Amino acid sequence: MKIDILSHILKYRKNLLRRDFILDIFANCSKYTTEFISPDTISYHRDLYEGQFIKIDNKLYAILSINPDGCKVGELEGNLPFNFTDKITVGKNDIENLNETIETTLGRFILNYIVLVYPFGNTIPYINEEWKVGKLEDDLVKLAFKDIVTAKQISTYINSIFYIGHFTELCVPAFSEKSLTTSQAVLDKKKELLEKHKDELDNPVIMANIEAELIALDREYLKDDVSYGYYSQNSKAFNVSRKRMYLAAGMVEELDRPDHYKFISSSLDEGWDKDNLDVLINDVRHGIYGRAMETAKGGEESKFLSRIFRDTKISDENCGSTRGIETILTSDIINKYKYRFIIEDDGSLTMLNEDNMNTYLNKKVTIRSPMYCKSKGSYCYTCTGYVFKKLSAGHLAMLMIDIGSTFLSASMSSMHGKSVKVNDISDINRFVLKT
Repeated sequence: MKIDILSHILKYRKNLLRRDFILDIFANCSKYTTEFISPDTISYHRDLYEGQFIKIDNKLYAILSINPDGCKVGELEGNLPFNFTDKITVGKNDIENLNETIETTLGRFILNYIVLVYPFGNTIPYINEEWKVGKLEDDLVKLAFKDIVTAKQISTYINSIFYIGHFTELCVPAFSEKSLTTSQAVLDKKKELLEKHKDELDNPVIMANIEAELIALDREYLKDDVSYGYYSQNSKAFNVSRKRMYLAAGMVEELDRPDHYKFISSSLDEGWDKDNLDVLINDVRHGIYGRAMETAKGGEESKFLSRIFRDTKISDENCGSTRGIETILTSDIINKYKYRFIIEDDGSLTMLNEDNMNTYLNKKVTIRSPMYCKSKGSYCYTCTGYVFKKLSAGHLAMLMIDIGSTFLSASMSSMHGKSVKVNDISDINRFVLKT
């Protein structure tokens, strides 16, 4: 009796942690043998493992058990390779973090097993939608602060993330016929917008809005293409690379006048106008300068901060300070104060977390701060915040280097192009310092 290939994959799902097993599934089986002992047995070899795909006389088999006297094999029904988007039905016996029968994709099943089940068991429920890594890692932080997941499990999770990175060419191809161009509708819309705003192309808001509209149309053009899985997770691919290649060079910052822009309507695919070459070449020079010279500022700042905070440490639990910083916890800043301590009217302390954030939203509070810490020669964990306590971060020098690294990364990224966005400000008072 032949064995269904999909059933075999689900049964031997632990083999998904083997690179060659996944390559066999999605890039066709590459292991061949002619060493028969009997119709259902092949000779033993130390490189074989249970569940492995193997071809014998151009027929697909799987190794069911390994024995030095001869390995038992079973013939599989169906063909390889699979696609990550292939629909499959799985239930609670097929993967540990699922309690019901659902329709999913083979790619999501593999991702759930490698990234969630392998590190965390059944702790994190099956994710049967497009993955948002930022949201997932925010949830992991919450679980870590509640001691539901451990540092060792998170380390395994990080290793799993690096492991799946080896399969990007299989699951998110960037090359397709559609990815090599854009639609005629985008080019027609560009012509229409340029004519409509021909007297306003010195206005940064108009420039940014034109870019945003064209990029949105380009996204729509690619959304059903195999390459969209790659582009949708990489905003720079749409906002910089595809925009400049197929839509328009767009807003280019002037080298000698920061925050002043010129709009270049032609794309690289169309060919750049020689009258704009000075602006475009200056844009290249700007990126090179950022990488060559401005990165030095980030390195210098990192060294400066390292010296300043070299002997700075957190050693006390609670200095007993009754003072703090007064602030209104609006929706755009409240997350920055998560796990900090609020001084209540009666002098008691409340740690701000996801369970009580709504209680304090848009309210004026006093938050314990290192500015008012009374510890001698150090700071206390209550003034600095529970994050430092949870991470056992007693010395601050390495953490402060991140500030300089941010400057360095910003300068480095300018080499690869920039995108400009427009935001509506409804209340200017939020940005005004009051004395």
